[in-house]
Amino acid sequence: MTVAHAGQVRLGDRDAQDRELFELASDGIFIADLDGRYTDVNDAGCRMLGYTRGEIIGRSILDLIPESEVPRLAEEKRTMLRGRPCVSEWKLRCKDGQFLPVEVSANILPDGSWLGFVRDLTESKAAEAARRLDEQRLRVALASAPISMFNQDRDLRYTWAYNPPTPISPDDIIGSRQEDLAPEPLAQRLIELKRGVIETGIAARTEIEHELPWGRRWFDLRIEPLRDEHGDVVGITGAAWDVTERKRDEDGLRLLGDLSSLLEVPNGDWKQLLAKVASLGLRLPCDFCVVDVIDEGGHLQRIGFAHVDPRMLDASAPLAPLHIGDLRPQPGGEAVRPSEPLLLEAVPPDYLRGSWQDDAHVALLRSLDVRSLIAVPLVSRGQVLGRLVFGSSTRRHDRADLQIAVEFARRVALLLDRIQLQDALERAVRARDEALAIVVHDLRNPLNSVLLQSEILSTTLEENSREGLAVDRIRHSVRRMNRLIQDLVDVVRLDAREALVIKLDDIAPDGILREVVDAMGPLASAALIELVSSLPAGLPMIRADHDRLVQLLENLLGNAIKFSPRGALVTASAVLGTDEVVFSVADSGPGISPEQHAHLFERFWQGDGRDRRGIGLGLYVVKGIVDAHHGRIWVDSAPGRGSTFHFAIPISPAQSTR
Repeated sequence: MTVAHAGQVRLGDRDAQDRELFELASDGIFIADLDGRYTDVNDAGCRMLGYTRGEIIGRSILDLIPESEVPRLAEEKRTMLRGRPCVSEWKLRCKDGQFLPVEVSANILPDGSWLGFVRDLTESKAAEAARRLDEQRLRVALASAPISMFNQDRDLRYTWAYNPPTPISPDDIIGSRQEDLAPEPLAQRLIELKRGVIETGIAARTEIEHELPWGRRWFDLRIEPLRDEHGDVVGITGAAWDVTERKRDEDGLRLLGDLSSLLEVPNGDWKQLLAKVASLGLRLPCDFCVVDVIDEGGHLQRIGFAHVDPRMLDASAPLAPLHIGDLRPQPGGEAVRPSEPLLLEAVPPDYLRGSWQDDAHVALLRSLDVRSLIAVPLVSRGQVLGRLVFGSSTRRHDRADLQIAVEFARRVALLLDRIQLQDALERAVRARDEALAIVVHDLRNPLNSVLLQSEILSTTLEENSREGLAVDRIRHSVRRMNRLIQDLVDVVRLDAREALVIKLDDIAPDGILREVVDAMGPLASAALIELVSSLPAGLPMIRADHDRLVQLLENLLGNAIKFSPRGALVTASAVLGTDEVVFSVADSGPGISPEQHAHLFERFWQGDGRDRRGIGLGLYVVKGIVDAHHGRIWVDSAPGRGSTFHFAIPISPAQSTR
C-alpha cells in the first residue's frame, strides 16, 4: 500500500474487506485528525508500541515523540499541507517508556486526515550498527597493517582506494591510470597482469618492487576480477601487502649465509678474500662498500673497494680513507678507534670535507654522490681491527640496514681476527722451529762427542766389568737422549703435516722386541720394575724402519716403566694378526679413563695436568711413526686396571704371499 493510494481511501469508513487489509498489514498504520489526535490504528501498530487500540485512540502524536522533535513535526506538517508526503526516521515512545526507532511515511489526505505508515527499524538499525562496527574494525585493522586496497574499472582507472602507502592519499589515486602511478617498466608489467585478470576472469598474484620517494618497497600483490550482479567482469579489485621487512630479512639472511660460505675456508691471500667481501657487501644493498684494516702501525689500510658502477673502481683507486664518524685518518696517519656503528640516513653536504686533500680527491668524492652512509667498526675480542663502510646515492639507509651491516661486520671481524691469530701463530712456529734447530744442533754435538768417547773407552775395558757396564749405561743414555731430540724434530715435522722419514726393510719382530727390552732393562731395574717379553714362535717378517720401531717401542716402554709402581710387571709382546703383527706393551699403572682415550695421541696432552713427568710428546710421535708405516694404534685401559698399548705393523709383502 502506498501513500498515494492511501490518499484515495478513507480508512475510518471502509468496508469489511478494506478493514481486513488494514489489519493484516505488516507495518503499523496510524490515522490522526488535523490536530494530531489518533482516530485509528491497526494491530501491527499496537503491537509495535505495546498499547491497545483504545490506549492509542484519542492520544496526540506529541505524546509519542520526544519533546525535542516537536519543531520538526510542525515543519513536516506544513510540508504535507502543501501536498507533499514526508518520509523520515523517528523515535516513538512505547508503553514501557522506551523509544522505538521507526521509519514513517506520512501524508495529509484531502479530507484532513493525517495518515502514517510506520515500519520498525530495530533490526535494520542493529544490522547497520553491526555493519558500521565491522567497517570500523576493518579500517582499524587495515590502518595498522601494511595492506593497501583498490578497485579499477575495465580501463584500469582507479575508482576506489584505501590505505595507500604514506604519504599518498586516496584522492591522489582515484581517477588515475596505472601509468600515472608507476615507472614505465613496472607500469607495463602491471597493466599486462591486470588486463589478463579482466579478460580471463582468473585471479593473479605476484611480487613487485617499487621505488617510492622515500625508498624502495616490496609488495605482495593479489588481484581478483570485480563482477556486477550479472556476473560480468566490470573491473578488478586488489590488495597489496607491504612485505619489505620480510623481503629484507630474507635477503639479509641470504647475504649473511653467502658471507659465511665465503669465509668458511679462508685459504689463499686474505687481502683478496676481503676484496671479495667488499663486492658481497653491495648486496646490503648499497652503491659502494669499503673495507679498511688497521695495520700493525695503527694506520688504516684500504683492502677492498667495490662499486655498483665498474667504471668507479679504477677512478676511486687512489681515494684516501673517507672521514667516517669517529674513525678518521689523522695527520700522522693514526686511526682513532670508533666506539659505535654509525648511521647517517641523510649525509650532510660537507660531511666528507675532512677527507678532501686536493682537487682530484674533491672530484672523486663528489662523483660518489654519497647521500646515505653506514660505517661499522670491525671489532673482535674488544680490539678494533678496521671498519666497513656502506654508502648509497640512490637509496636511504635505515636501522634495518644497520642491523644487517653490524652482523656482516661481526663475521668479517671474526675472520680477520682468525687470520691475524693464524699469522701470529705461524710466526711463533717459525721462531720455535728456528730455536729448536739451534738447540738440536747444540745438543747433538756434545752428545755425539760423549758417545764417541764412550765407544773408545769401552775398547780399553774388560767385558762385564763394573767399569764396562757403567760405560754401557752411558752409551745407552746418550742414545736415549738422541732419540728424545729426534722426538722434538719429529714433532716439528708432524706439526707441519709432513710425513716422517722412514727407511723400510724386512725386520724380524721378535728380534727388535728383544733388542729394545734388553736395552730398557737397566732403566726398569733402576725403577724396581720387572720387564719381560712374550713372543710366540714363527712370527713373519714385517716391513718397517728399524730405528723408528726402536724409537716407538722405547717411548711406550719408557711410559710403562714411568707410570708403574715399584715391584710392578711390564710386559712387551707380539702376536700375528691378519696380514700384520700386533705389538703390545702392558703396564700396571693407574689406568686411563675411557673419555681420555681420544686425546692420548694429541700433542702436549696429559691426563693429569699436575703430573709433570713428561711434556706430552711421546705418544704424539708414536702415532706419527705408526701412521708412517700405514699401521694402526689403540689402547685398552681403565682406571685401576693399568694400560695396554697396541700397535699393528703390516707384514712384509713377501711373507703375505706365502
